[in-house]
Amino acid sequence: MNEKNSRSETVGTVGGQALIEGVMMMKKSEGSVAIAVRRENGEIVKKTKTYIPLTVKYKILNIPLLRGFLNFISMMKLSMGTLTESIEMLGLEDDINASAKEGEKEVKKEDMSKMIGIASAVGIILGFALSFVLFFFLPTFLGSTVENAFMNQWEIRLSPFLLSLFEGAIRLAIFIAYLLLVSQMKDIRRTFEYHGAEHMAIYAYEHGEELTAENVRKHSRFHPRCGTSFLIVMILIGVIVGMIIPRDLWFRVLIRLAMFPLVIGVGWEFIRLAGKHSNNALVKIIAAPGMWVQRITTKKPDDSQLEVAITSLKLALKLETAEDTADVKETDGMGKIGDEEHSSEAERIEN
Repeated sequence: MNEKNSRSETVGTVGGQALIEGVMMMKKSEGSVAIAVRRENGEIVKKTKTYIPLTVKYKILNIPLLRGFLNFISMMKLSMGTLTESIEMLGLEDDINASAKEGEKEVKKEDMSKMIGIASAVGIILGFALSFVLFFFLPTFLGSTVENAFMNQWEIRLSPFLLSLFEGAIRLAIFIAYLLLVSQMKDIRRTFEYHGAEHMAIYAYEHGEELTAENVRKHSRFHPRCGTSFLIVMILIGVIVGMIIPRDLWFRVLIRLAMFPLVIGVGWEFIRLAGKHSNNALVKIIAAPGMWVQRITTKKPDDSQLEVAITSLKLALKLETAEDTADVKETDGMGKIGDEEHSSEAERIEN
């Protein structure tokens, strides 16, 4: 199989996510999900499961724009789940029990999982609240404040384009400032290194190369289908949406919230297109800001991190197995289907 054919058959078929000291990979056509995490003692702990998105289970939902929003929700659910699992796989409950004083009750694995789940839920709620303030309310409030200042001082009313562009610039500045700030944290920086390893491993697979550290190491850590690029595209789409929204502060905020699923849907379709037509000049121009920001969200990994990414990808592709780990089937809470049925249905949608 030549490189051109290899890329045409593999581009867009796998995706992934950086975890805490690990990587999650997913073969989309089969819903095959794999998690590989490196513990402090150097051991790579592995886990596999099958995750079935709604757009695969119900083909009527696999229509443009709607599928983007539903896939976003599915991936958010999968992302939070695998993040929690990666924490558990690191063996943190063992560390807690080992350090417990004599006579204290041992922390059970079920209790630890529950504690992690509660902490994750609280984090999600606080994260959504903070996101609303920083990315919906604050830019709109600042835009309204600046426009009022122009009206009071010079009786100049900003055009819808300039007002929306200003708000978009504020959102982008907040997002980049946040990324720069958290990237200074040691644990986050290591996660960004695993993020780079994930991209490099996927690139090697998409080029039809054998998944070895030597082959993976030579590829770029910047990928057009990255979630970072998706968020930047959503900010750019938001500028266009903002041009047609009324100027009233709260009405503008509420309309933006109501149109958020549409913005997600459009952004997802573009990222999907960018992954398949990455050499197209127009796609390159639109995708460029997201690729630039990946210089913050991805860092150069070492060989041990590449090994984790390769292990996870091989597991997802079923090139190797996770010993002593049962294959768990999951859906979006809408029931379960068998591997054979899911695989044929997914392949039909993917193609």
